[in-house]
Amino acid sequence: MVFTTDLVVLQALLDPAGALDDVCLVIDMDCTRTIYNEVLLGLLRSRPDHVLHAILLCSAGVESTLQQYFASAAGGCGVLAVPCPFSVAVQYTGKDEGVLQEAVRQAKRLLQNAKQRDGALVGDGVIFVADQDEVQELCVSLRSLAAEFPRPLEVHALPPSPKPQDIADAKAGVQRIFVATDHAGLPALPEVAWTVDTGFTREVTYDHTHDVQRASTGRIAAATANARARLGGAAASKPSTCVRLYPEAQFSAMKPLGTPQSSMGHLSFAVLLLHGLNEDPQDFRFVAAAPLTDDVLSVVL
Repeated sequence: MVFTTDLVVLQALLDPAGALDDVCLVIDMDCTRTIYNEVLLGLLRSRPDHVLHAILLCSAGVESTLQQYFASAAGGCGVLAVPCPFSVAVQYTGKDEGVLQEAVRQAKRLLQNAKQRDGALVGDGVIFVADQDEVQELCVSLRSLAAEFPRPLEVHALPPSPKPQDIADAKAGVQRIFVATDHAGLPALPEVAWTVDTGFTREVTYDHTHDVQRASTGRIAAATANARARLGGAAASKPSTCVRLYPEAQFSAMKPLGTPQSSMGHLSFAVLLLHGLNEDPQDFRFVAAAPLTDDVLSVVL
């Protein structure tokens, strides 16, 4: 048995002499989707004979989008939503303004409710905000809480794509709060028992006509909200709490999937990749990205 990445699978598909037998493809739809797994999803839709099995991990509500995507082509694969194996208690604040101040208030409440087990603190937390400016601002506010608690408190600002070395080691008797912008790529945090989600992210879109990227703050997708909620206790498969700093109606109105990388940049690489796979770029459909129309292709090519 060999475990490999989506890029290696695509390289094998590009090799005419290569053969893929007994391939099981696993794609987590709640994490950042790269151009590679976007193309793989499109191949599952148009040429399902390339793989023996495909497992698409997705949260409840997202599977309907994938089912419609695959049902629109002959063949394709089925989609099954796998329920979360551990309990996540989701709470809504009922409002979506003053999120940084509310994040501090909720963190204080959760810290006060932190329990102890065998004399050690249980209940590190993660707070998700939109951008790095908010990360720094929130860290300053949270560190001011340290004097209000009889036990030590550490607040850590995480970079956009954190690596294991960015995570401070747990210390006996010390409670940690991590402030981050993105759940994707976060290393396992087995002692995280609660998360606070502001519901916002810094999203990059691409203007094909002017060949520029634009960044703006917007709402996250439902899949991202569910992935953030599941982060607490994920490594230990234990119950956790997620506080969403927006009304439940706002969650219901979120788009199912986040913006894939295929919509965030120049599509020349995607076009070349599809040509190498003998796929017509104009007929190829991504899950969420806009189709490669004539005006887009005229810029790309």
